[in-house]
Amino acid sequence: MDRSPRVVKFVSAELKTGPGDKCVARVELMHQSGTALVGSVEGSCAESAALLSAAKATAQALLQAVGTGEDLLDIAGVELSQPLGRPTVFLAVSAYYFRQRRELVGCCLVEGDPARATALAVLNATNRFLGIG
Repeated sequence: MDRSPRVVKFVSAELKTGPGDKCVARVELMHQSGTALVGSVEGSCAESAALLSAAKATAQALLQAVGTGEDLLDIAGVELSQPLGRPTVFLAVSAYYFRQRRELVGCCLVEGDPARATALAVLNATNRFLGIG
């Protein structure tokens, strides 16, 4: 099966602890042109807040790739749960792109790193709407 190349590829996601109860989520994506796209968001280190920061950092990086200045990817919520006994990140994205508004959902199984799974869930939610992969 021949598949067209992805416009945006996932590179990395990490959560680093800072002073106090602060964590910095950093997500790196790569545009097909070779340009690195980095989003970074600071928030609380509580699990739900850290996952929300990772999702927002991913949205920042995506908008660098495809945004026109008036586009928006707002993370409406992130949840880590265990349907069928498997840890999974679920999230909702309110998107405005090329003057179209959509409510999107994405999910990804957690295979070790919840920040990585969160970034991939954002890509899962937005890929078709943004036409990136």
